[in-house]
Amino acid sequence: MNIIWLRPGTASGFHCENCVRDKHLLADLESAGHTVHSLPVYLPLTRHDRTPVSYGAIRMWLGTAWPRLRNLPKSLNALLDHPRLLSLVARLAQTSDPSKGEALTLATLDGHYDPRLDAELFDAIARMEMKPKAVLISTPLLAHQGRLLHERLRVPWHSLVGGEDHWVEQLGGIKERVWELMRIESESCTAFITCGHALDPRVTDSLHLDTRTCLDAFPLK
Repeated sequence: MNIIWLRPGTASGFHCENCVRDKHLLADLESAGHTVHSLPVYLPLTRHDRTPVSYGAIRMWLGTAWPRLRNLPKSLNALLDHPRLLSLVARLAQTSDPSKGEALTLATLDGHYDPRLDAELFDAIARMEMKPKAVLISTPLLAHQGRLLHERLRVPWHSLVGGEDHWVEQLGGIKERVWELMRIESESCTAFITCGHALDPRVTDSLHLDTRTCLDAFPLK
């Protein structure tokens, strides 16, 4: 199966359980014969990864803080999205504090960002030689993008879950809105998938499901 996987990048500067999960899950999927296209969101997957970054952290932050900057010329946007610059900013920031990412979290879910970001993602996928058969996202915090890809590609989409409640509960006054948006954007999600360790059969099996399945007591069910 040809799978597109949206994964929040780390630029080698952030380490969490989900990062380790994704690393092992990628190996498992590929060893099972699947072709996986990992598309980094916000930051490169590693400091030296040259894969183009979708929804680059600098552009997303600038466009959220100052909407007028959503119309920067393509040449400048290309510079802001360069993996080396994003990795440098990640090393300098060295923070994953939810309270500092409230506006960005909300914008990612409600789509209030430069619409060219969506178009760039669609263009990158259109250039792939093989048509994707499924979409996977690492977290329902990217549910808006998962839904957009589902509607564009007409393929099922799935969301891994793990630790989102810890993040959202620290978002102060916007946390209820964030939960609401995740529920709304996930209505078309085929399955929420828990994966606590490598070789979890629920992950590879669920990619073939035709009906919605929820595998735990996650608040989105």
